[in-house]
Amino acid sequence: MKTNFKLNPYWILACVVFILVVLLASYQLFRYEKINSNSNTSSSNKNLEDEDFKNIYKATLSHLENIANEPHPTGSEQIYKVKEYIIKTIKNEGYKPIIQNGSLLFDTSKVFNSDKLIFSYLQNIYTIIPSNTSSNEGFSIEENQKTIFVVCHYDSVPTGYGAADDSLAVAASLANFQYISKQVTKGFKLKNPILFLFTDGEELGLLGSKFFTENNFDEKKIGAIINLEARGNAGMSILFQSSCNKVDIIRQYSRFDKHVVSYSFANDIYKIMPNNTDYTFFEQAGVDGLNFASIGNSVSYHNEVDNLENLDKGLIIQQSFKIYNFLRAFSNFKFTDNSEYNETFESKKKEVGPFVYFSIFGRIISLSKFSYIFILSFLSCIAIFILIYYLIKKIMRFRDFAISLLQTVIVYILFPLIAYLGKLLLIMFFPSIKAFASNPYNELYYYLFPVCFGILGVTSVFVFLFKKIDAKAFLLSNLIFANLVSFLLLKFMRGLSILTAFLGFYLLILLILIRIIEIYQTKKNKSKHGKDLPFLSILMLIPLTVGIPVSYLIYLALGLNYVFISVFGLLCIPIFFISMFEKINISDKKFTLVIIIIILFALLILIQSNINFTEQNPMPSSITVIKNNNDMRVSIEIPTREVKYSKSPWHKSIISLGRQKKLDNVYAIEDLSNIKLPEINMIKISLKPETKKYKQYLLEIKAPIWYIYLPADSFVSIDSKYNYSADQKRILKGVTPYGSSIKLLIRIPQKDTLSYYLIKYIKLSDLNCGIPAKPENIMRLNDTYVQKGEIK
Repeated sequence: MKTNFKLNPYWILACVVFILVVLLASYQLFRYEKINSNSNTSSSNKNLEDEDFKNIYKATLSHLENIANEPHPTGSEQIYKVKEYIIKTIKNEGYKPIIQNGSLLFDTSKVFNSDKLIFSYLQNIYTIIPSNTSSNEGFSIEENQKTIFVVCHYDSVPTGYGAADDSLAVAASLANFQYISKQVTKGFKLKNPILFLFTDGEELGLLGSKFFTENNFDEKKIGAIINLEARGNAGMSILFQSSCNKVDIIRQYSRFDKHVVSYSFANDIYKIMPNNTDYTFFEQAGVDGLNFASIGNSVSYHNEVDNLENLDKGLIIQQSFKIYNFLRAFSNFKFTDNSEYNETFESKKKEVGPFVYFSIFGRIISLSKFSYIFILSFLSCIAIFILIYYLIKKIMRFRDFAISLLQTVIVYILFPLIAYLGKLLLIMFFPSIKAFASNPYNELYYYLFPVCFGILGVTSVFVFLFKKIDAKAFLLSNLIFANLVSFLLLKFMRGLSILTAFLGFYLLILLILIRIIEIYQTKKNKSKHGKDLPFLSILMLIPLTVGIPVSYLIYLALGLNYVFISVFGLLCIPIFFISMFEKINISDKKFTLVIIIIILFALLILIQSNINFTEQNPMPSSITVIKNNNDMRVSIEIPTREVKYSKSPWHKSIISLGRQKKLDNVYAIEDLSNIKLPEINMIKISLKPETKKYKQYLLEIKAPIWYIYLPADSFVSIDSKYNYSADQKRILKGVTPYGSSIKLLIRIPQKDTLSYYLIKYIKLSDLNCGIPAKPENIMRLNDTYVQKGEIK
């Protein structure tokens, strides 16, 4: 028996409209501003047509070429070159660079819930462009003035060039500093002084910003801060954190920047993540601030991929533009007095500022607590009214509503679960996904696959298991359930509740329109051909305008393992398809499933080409050579993922050098009797006078980076400047300035041993010790040489 396979053209058109709506909603995350090399621009952004900003952009590029050409970690020879470049640039504009020299022993347990102590010598740099009545030697001197801060860090990690993190912010700050200084010279009047702060030691643990806030710091005279960071070298610059005592700060900034991507949920997520930035200590002091970061292409984070060649040119424009707009917004802004707030920061912080805020196509919308709860309550009242009305008028039976409510719960549970299953399948097909280490790398593919798989799974369940869908009952049950979830989220993560709030608003409009269409068709005695389907698809723009950006940003922030959370913002998609199933036949439903399957296969092909490591295109690899100073034995460690997925014969040659030992995340190759390392003097140990209870050592450390494992009831003195008594086991991490040494006087109990771990970043070829040379196609920026030992 033949079955008729006939597609409704209106449903096909509706699907096309839906795809266009998805692309339009996604545009706010993936659009890029461009400046042509000939200084002409076709950008829709009028600010980029401004000759001033073109000059800022060119200056940013020039500064980047001078700053991001080699790694420049704290204490290194290279960071002194960057420091001198910043100082020279400031002096060239006729301003005084202020060097904040010092050292800091930071007990991270008081801030980051860590057992580390971190020590380093630091050199913060700052300069002040004064207002008409302030000096460039310090903060503003007028009571009604507030200094505005531009903050970034000029150190990088040892393993990367730091082009995005954070050389781009340094270059953009210098370019904007040059711009504003020239404007002042031409007669531009500043109401508020501007302080440009370049911190040192951020990568070690925010040491520079902590040192600054503990010295020469008056939070009451700071109006607002912009801090720029990076966890990737591409994508949009996201306003991921703001701690605003007054809602005016966000609103004022958004008047000048019409391309803001920001959601208050990011604040909620950031608080539970183990991440901090230079803004952390300013925020703890109650200072208003805007914290921007790029998080696209996170594979570049803290490695050699973060270089100038790979840096997204659109991101260069954006970071420069954020500072540019910040200066325009606040250089002459009248700040309200918040001294009373600062004095009662802990007690009042829940009572001020916007309750929720979000961006729609670059425009910030903020709502107070009363306004937001009123809107949610209003939606809930309308939903309950419609339910009662439908039941009284017998438009819908309570049994149908109860079934639809069960179906709603199934969608809310199945969608994230099936999406997570899609992630597991992705890893099963491509296990090397767990070893992201390639560039170019398109993380969008890995997000779309589980999302599409989740949509396919949920819609398939409703196509084949639920033969009948009551659209009105299904939409109404989803509306009520979405409002309930919104109120629950207000307690735990109110920023995320904006997703279900938009979903509820969309469902209400959709429900009303479907009812109006039904009444119209009944009165006009018109057949239901689905002519309304394309129009109803357009309405998806309401929830997706917020849902897509929020969903994708959660994915970028938390990663693939938490895709079951990120898809929460896309619940409207399966809800829309399922609610439309009442209007289409089985052929249309199967056609929809086939299209999703085709998309999934296309994504698999793209992923295969994106991460397919071969012998000709192996994964970049690192190696750690370890010398035990107690027994002089040499061992090698290579990350397990690199051995497993690289496809380079070099790894086999390394593993065959000695006895293999598989540790947590590395292969250890031991008993390397044929490897003879050159003498590298990294530590000198002297025994000092002992007592019956304690023994003492004097350590002179020349290693660039070092760890000392202090037992409980121990004492350490660092360069006779810092004394610390450890009542429990602690790890002391330190950095030795280039060309010098650090002396540690350590006292430990007689029964304990003192362990140390010394690190020097090198090229493997520099050791010249018999280890097989690394092929150029797997060469990382540097390798690691370690000396470790115990003092008994």
